[in-house]
Amino acid sequence: MLGPGERLSARAALALYTTQAAIACHRENEIGSLEPGKLADFTVLDGNPLETEPERIGELGVLATVLDGIPVYQSGSIFPGQ
Repeated sequence: MLGPGERLSARAALALYTTQAAIACHRENEIGSLEPGKLADFTVLDGNPLETEPERIGELGVLATVLDGIPVYQSGSIFPGQ
């Protein structure tokens, strides 16, 4: 286990999995952020991980998952007409 000085903030961890991962793969023009023309893969959570206590982030529920702009999972009717 790493010590407290080795922790990442939720914002830094999110960037590592999104924008920074895209840069590492040399695909920042295709993936890594939600922008017109990029592939839209994302998850909708029932809370904001940037505002949740770090030890409770794992308790956030998944409301929906979208891959390449297509909803592939939804809890309830979060996407009208789906």
